[in-house]
Amino acid sequence: MENIEEYTIQPGSDVLLAYIRETATTEEHRLVEEWLKEDEANEKLLMQVAGIYYAQHTQERIQARDSLAAFDNVEKKNKTEQ
Repeated sequence: MENIEEYTIQPGSDVLLAYIRETATTEEHRLVEEWLKEDEANEKLLMQVAGIYYAQHTQERIQARDSLAAFDNVEKKNKTEQ
């Protein structure tokens, strides 16, 4: 009789991102948790992906800001307060 080892399926990038964003389904969450338990390298990989995701998210938020409009708003508030 052959010895069949149990293994979990490696989650894809879409599942890892859903896990990081906290939008993963219960099944996706379980899949990632099992994958993390398999090897410490998996946690390091997840942390790298999360770091890239949050850096990109921060960059997008910075680019979406209109600094000139914000400065105009501050100037208008200062003028009305005087």
